[in-house]
Amino acid sequence: MVDNNGRNTFHVSVTSAMENALRCLICLVRPAELLNRININGHTPLHLAAKINHVERELLLLNDRRVDPYVHDGDRLMARCLVEKWMRTGMTDTYQMHFWNQLKQKESKMGKG
Repeated sequence: MVDNNGRNTFHVSVTSAMENALRCLICLVRPAELLNRININGHTPLHLAAKINHVERELLLLNDRRVDPYVHDGDRLMARCLVEKWMRTGMTDTYQMHFWNQLKQKESKMGKG
């Protein structure tokens, strides 16, 4: 089920600062396509977490093997590219760097990075 903006419960839990809801959804909802679904702006839940620069939500999603970091958003950017935009502004911290490293590791494990 999606709203008028194409957001499912994963999108909403990421943007609503509902880490516990996100944690429960990841445990209870099985179809991978829900975790990787894009909204009308072309953003997956992982893209949204990266855009708002929230590391806990980013890592919750990234640590799920079903999440595909290679999905491109409406601007043809992967989540890693969004983090790298933050890095160029100088507005990143150690936690964001950790997430970026985790993204790179997942990409390497998937054989695409």
